[in-house]
Amino acid sequence: MIPIFHQLTKKSLLALAIVIVLIVGKSYAVPDTITADDMEEFTILPLGIMIGRRNVIPSTLVRGLEDGEQAVNFEQWLLPFDAVTKALQISVTNLEDGQMELRSPGLITRISPEQLKTDPELGQALTIKDIETLFHVPAKFDIEEYAIVLAPPWLNTKNKKGHREEPLPVLLDGLPAVHPDRFNFTALGQQISINGDKNNTNTQGNLFAIGKLGKGSWYLRTHQQDLFDTASWQLGDAQYFRQTETMDYALGSQSTFWQSQTGGDYWGATLVKRNGFSSLQSSQGGFDPALRRQGWQVARTITGEAAPGTLVQLVEGFGDQIIAETLVDSSGVYRFEDVASRTQSFQEYRILLYPNGVLTATPEERKAQFDTRAGQLEVGASAWIFSGGVNRQFSTGASLGATGDQYSGQFWGEAEEFRGGFSYRRGVFDSLTLGGGLVHEDSLKKPMAEMYYQPAKLPFGLSFSALMEENNKIRHNANASLRLFNKLNLNFSSDPLSERFYLNWNLLPGFSLRARSDSRTHLKSGGFTYSKSINKFFASLSAEMDTEEQMRGYFTGYWDKWHLNYQKDDMNDAAKLSYNLSGNPRSDLGHSLVLTHKSSKIGNRTNELKGIAWHYESPAKARDGRNLWRVDLGYANGTHGNGFIGTLTTTIIPGVDIRLRYQDISIVSNETSFLLEFSTNFRLQPKRDWGNRYIEQLRGQGGIFVQPFLDKNDNGVHDDGEEVYTEHADLLLLLNNKSVSKYRLRVTKQGIYTQVTPGTYRLDLDPAGYPIGGTPEKESYAVQVTAGGYTSVIVPFSVSYTIAGTVQDAEGNPVGGVKVEAVPVGKGSKSFAVTNGAGIFFVDNVRQGVYKMLLDGQSVNADTIEITPDSELIVEVNLKKP
Repeated sequence: MIPIFHQLTKKSLLALAIVIVLIVGKSYAVPDTITADDMEEFTILPLGIMIGRRNVIPSTLVRGLEDGEQAVNFEQWLLPFDAVTKALQISVTNLEDGQMELRSPGLITRISPEQLKTDPELGQALTIKDIETLFHVPAKFDIEEYAIVLAPPWLNTKNKKGHREEPLPVLLDGLPAVHPDRFNFTALGQQISINGDKNNTNTQGNLFAIGKLGKGSWYLRTHQQDLFDTASWQLGDAQYFRQTETMDYALGSQSTFWQSQTGGDYWGATLVKRNGFSSLQSSQGGFDPALRRQGWQVARTITGEAAPGTLVQLVEGFGDQIIAETLVDSSGVYRFEDVASRTQSFQEYRILLYPNGVLTATPEERKAQFDTRAGQLEVGASAWIFSGGVNRQFSTGASLGATGDQYSGQFWGEAEEFRGGFSYRRGVFDSLTLGGGLVHEDSLKKPMAEMYYQPAKLPFGLSFSALMEENNKIRHNANASLRLFNKLNLNFSSDPLSERFYLNWNLLPGFSLRARSDSRTHLKSGGFTYSKSINKFFASLSAEMDTEEQMRGYFTGYWDKWHLNYQKDDMNDAAKLSYNLSGNPRSDLGHSLVLTHKSSKIGNRTNELKGIAWHYESPAKARDGRNLWRVDLGYANGTHGNGFIGTLTTTIIPGVDIRLRYQDISIVSNETSFLLEFSTNFRLQPKRDWGNRYIEQLRGQGGIFVQPFLDKNDNGVHDDGEEVYTEHADLLLLLNNKSVSKYRLRVTKQGIYTQVTPGTYRLDLDPAGYPIGGTPEKESYAVQVTAGGYTSVIVPFSVSYTIAGTVQDAEGNPVGGVKVEAVPVGKGSKSFAVTNGAGIFFVDNVRQGVYKMLLDGQSVNADTIEITPDSELIVEVNLKKP
């Protein structure tokens, strides 16, 4: 038999091939093409597109048909894709997978180009049915307006949620670099405490100094047990601390990274090495080995399932700000990575699911909650610490109250045995961080271990550290917590001294129950807290009773200008009732009249003290937010007699804190006593000035000092008499693309101070804050900041002047339209202006020098105008046109 294939003619093969090509080609046609048959019924119509009642597109070409009264086969009408997206304010983004992402105020979705039609005259197009199906937007034809009316569901709704603003990238390349000095003696501070009675007076103090050396900070602190006897002074702290993003070095006095029970303090050298994370937290109190081995946040991952096409938004737990969003693809799984969970905090997020990406629909809401424990690291992140040093002790003869030769040689103290060790910590899983190490102390090598466990989807957390002691005893520190329904919190902690349990239940808004126990005291207690605020009324009540029937309570309440405060425990009672004489409701500001009552039980005897006083808090605040004045002056009568009592606290002197207390009587005696506390510090660099109470934070922080000034002689140096410009500091300076007001800011007559963590910052000058007539030589800087001191940025503003005046004719009438030129006699460029109808002119951007004035190119007279550093910014002159 002859094979069938050989029986086919060439024409048959050709016909078969054409059929196959047509079938395959049609099945893979992208996108659908409108054929001539499809278009026979429709014609091209010039129509408008309306959104509600607004005609947003007056005219566009549409393929359709109408009979003079209504649309024919309206669902199949074709509209240009570009016109539809423009009318609905839909932005189109082409994705790498070939799909198109469409975003509008009320819809976020994705479509394939295959879902679009192709019209030979309209190009890419959508049918009315496509618009209703893909965008969920109803449409109708209005014959009177001769327009297609679209009614998006989000037309009359307002979306209160906004996307979290992504910070602008901080670009430093190409900027002029500003480096700090290699050595600085930045600040010096003194604290003095004088207390005593009729017979004795004690004067103590603390003296500290801060500065920088190289790329680190140095800090010294001296205890002055007798301010006037230098032999009693003892070196309390001496530390050098250098910190980078991945490594830290500490030399001198510091705390150990392990649980130490050895007396005295630790002096040594420590190295911290971080991998996979950077400790961005500021070590405001100097080197802290625990803080420097933990990140300030841990990146978490949130996953879930939803129908394809669902828009999923990640939103703040107590706000409407959108952190991230995604459209669920065909896998039916959504995923948010690198979600921030701050260390030692409870973080809550809301997950909103919008079916088909329609934002006007009511979303399904889910929750994602995270607890992150101190010490917990991300997966793969790790931290090493190596430390070695000695234990320092002071002899008993140098204890408080000793004098004279008893202090001899005790300024430095005595070094004892060596201590040291190393430890390694690593994030093993998202929920688990493990660590271990070895410690040498008390002539023993002690293994140590630590664990931090906090699962992402369970409300349970555990921290545990242990150190092997002599005879295989374990010295431990453990903490476990459980959070249920966001209302019930349980906490258990244990150490070698005791085991403690605490429960808190937020039963109702403003009302909570609590219970606690302590194995060391063998006491168990329970209590509640309740608070309520209505208009001018506020009250908060807290009470607790233990197993020995001892009662502790606290109450505070405001009613308009009245304020009542009451405290009670098993030994003491204290009540205070005040009335605000200045008329400030629910406030202690201004003048107040105060009544007090105290009682104290000592053995079988009860002491009492009653008093009446005048209280004053100044509404005026210091730069750090504290009241300039707080004064109490009163009279008291009690078990031991009567007398005057007074206190005063003031920050009226910048950089100086003063606290004074005097009393003739107390609840336990009738002896007169007094206390004077005086604290001050001085900033020595970059400019001599009073400091503030945050100056000691320079141990772990750095600062930037900016001195903008009007450089009248254009030499780039701040000379005597040149004005420092700080009037609009918050408008003038941008630090890392943010207003400098976002940072801790202090503005003085000498310049602008701000404290920041060590690193390199971009400093920009915003023209909105420029002085009138001032132009900076440079507009941006890359400023390197090191802990312990300030980096100085001197910003000279070249001064430009304005020559202003009038042009008049011989009769004294103003002349308009005259070109007024200021031509320099020597070097420089000329400037000009044209007079207005009133003959007034302003010639701007004039520099210092001697100028000849021209009117329409002709010299006015032989006189010249000289602008010197002493000239006003606006130089007035009246000219006569010949």
